[in-house]
Amino acid sequence: MCMSSIEDYLSIPKDISNYANFSAITRKNIISLFNLDNSEAKISLIFFENNGDHGIHHVYAVRKKSLYISDVIEKETEESVDRNLLYAMVLAHDSGRSHVYAPDDRITPDQVLRKEKNNDRKHSLYGTAQVRFAVRLLRKK
Repeated sequence: MCMSSIEDYLSIPKDISNYANFSAITRKNIISLFNLDNSEAKISLIFFENNGDHGIHHVYAVRKKSLYISDVIEKETEESVDRNLLYAMVLAHDSGRSHVYAPDDRITPDQVLRKEKNNDRKHSLYGTAQVRFAVRLLRKK
C-alpha cells in the first residue's frame, strides 16, 4: 500500500506565530475532518471555537508546545519528528471534549451532565476515535 502525505488531506499551518492564520486553517481542517458544517455534526464548531479550555485556543497552545518538544527531541536524539502528523494528533486530541449535548425530549439535563462527564473522563479515547473516523472519511474522498 502506498503511503500518502498527510498534506494531501490537511492544510498544515506553517507559521505558528500567526494565531489568526493558524485558527483559520485549523477551523477549515476541523470542518473537513469532522463534517461540522451540517446538522449531523459530531462536535459543535461554535463550541470548539469558543471553548477556552479545550477548543481552538488550546489546540494552538498544544501545537506550539509540541513543536518545542519536537525541537528538543531532534536535538537530543538526532531523530526527525513528523510535525505534520503531530499536527493531526494535536488537532484531534481533545475533540471529544468539544461535543455539546442539549436536553431535548429524549434526554434530561441530568443525562446531559452525565454524558459530558463521561466525555471528560474518556477524552483521550475520543481523540483516537475521531482520528479513525476522519481517516475513514478521507479514504472515501
